[in-house]
Amino acid sequence: MTAIERLVALRRTLVVTVAARATLIGIAVALGVLAVARLTGFIAGAMLLALVGGGAAALFTLLRLRPLRELPRIALWVEERTPALRYALVTVADGVSSPELDAQALSAPWWTDARGAALRSLVAPAVATVVVGALAFWSPLMSRVASVTGRSPIDAARKAHVADVLAAVHVAVAPPAYSRRASTTADDPTSVEALVGSVITVSGNGDATRLTAHTDSTPRAVAQRGDGWSLTLAMPARPGIIRLRSDAGRDKLIVLAPIADAVPAVTLLMPARDTIVRRATGRLPLRAQLRDDIGLRDAAFEIVITSGGGENFTFRTATLARSSLGGRLDGLLEMRLSLDSLQLKPGDILQLRAIAHDANNINGPGLGASETRALRVARADEYDSVSVEALPPPESEAQVLSQRMLINLTEALVKKQGSLTRPQLIAESQRIASEQKKLR
Repeated sequence: MTAIERLVALRRTLVVTVAARATLIGIAVALGVLAVARLTGFIAGAMLLALVGGGAAALFTLLRLRPLRELPRIALWVEERTPALRYALVTVADGVSSPELDAQALSAPWWTDARGAALRSLVAPAVATVVVGALAFWSPLMSRVASVTGRSPIDAARKAHVADVLAAVHVAVAPPAYSRRASTTADDPTSVEALVGSVITVSGNGDATRLTAHTDSTPRAVAQRGDGWSLTLAMPARPGIIRLRSDAGRDKLIVLAPIADAVPAVTLLMPARDTIVRRATGRLPLRAQLRDDIGLRDAAFEIVITSGGGENFTFRTATLARSSLGGRLDGLLEMRLSLDSLQLKPGDILQLRAIAHDANNINGPGLGASETRALRVARADEYDSVSVEALPPPESEAQVLSQRMLINLTEALVKKQGSLTRPQLIAESQRIASEQKKLR
């Protein structure tokens, strides 16, 4: 048989299996309704309720026949159980005909395993039908249960459900205020994705003293809130796991998947390259493109002016055109720098870059910076020819200037070390180290 023929045969088997499963489930539900009616004494209309309930359960189960009309869906189900096929069966089911594909699709006896899985799916409904039928028609057993416990099995089941503190777990996530994102909720989640610093509230019904909670290996306090319990924590910077354990021995795991706030991306558009000028006069247009994933707080241009030569250098720094961006996702920073006001002399070098901060007040703010551009004023002894072309500064001078700027950045970082968090200090140090590595 070819792979497509075996797939069609498997579809017939699955159709019969789903029909049989629907019949068993319908009978089990109908018998369950009758058993409940006998326990509660509600005899009138019990047969009608049993027929309606059993028919509804059977119809609901028969809805699973709809996907069986599509051979690719069945092929995907087989591929999930037999990864060795490497989607060859799905490709064949989609209508692609090839002897090589057919051989690969038949390389493993998946049809035997699939039929076995289909038949095993009938075991639970069959057992449930037998057990519920015994409860519904064996009167001595029902009477003995009620006399020993003093209550019906339905009452016992309801009480057990209420007593389970992990029967229903609700999670609410409140993002940091600076992100301007709405709060979200989820019922019985297996994982929670949120910005670092988001407030996560896990809650449920029952007595808080019957529950213990840990985040990784750290114990967490569970508080009583009315008739239920509540656990509140902040989303950590690294992934973690919330482990909830009830006194009944049941566990609930929730994976914490933090989303980091990226630093702003800054691109210096003008000036487009380093240059050398005869005299530093007029106005120099500056323009930078700014972007952030959540919101920008402010941006500015930074300049460093280096004067002198040999081993005697002096430096001047300034911040220009600082602008508030009010949480926008992108923006444009522009100004015209008056070179006359800087009083640059021959041999002086002007370095400039654009910087931007985001609004992160949890583990930030994040600082983004553009690459640095240099403008050098030529010395008088450089004019040995009539024409002077605009060229970048000599490599040696550029290295001295870049090293000086890295030293300035390091000194500034040391001064504000006390006001930075450890992640901020590490991030800024790594950025300076990366620039030093490039220079070396």
